Amino acid sequence: MLSLLPFFVLALLQPRHLSALTVVVSLVAAVPAAHYVDCAWFSWRSSLVDRGIDPLGLGLLSRSGCMLAALALTLALRPG
Repeated sequence: MLSLLPFFVLALLQPRHLSALTVVVSLVAAVPAAHYVDCAWFSWRSSLVDRGIDPLGLGLLSRSGCMLAALALTLALRPG
């Protein structure tokens, strides 16, 4: 029964609570992840071949994933 408690609490939250919760969860996830993620994936300053990554294999999937994540975050943070 206690395993359902988080869902009950989330259902009680108002939209103003959810926007603050989104910011807090984003910071909690982003700050530790910043130490492990290579920023070259996001800035696209160097080519994948220069870093020894296959452009059509892992490179295509990784960059497509970054673009989809950016699109999802943009849509999630738009007003209204």
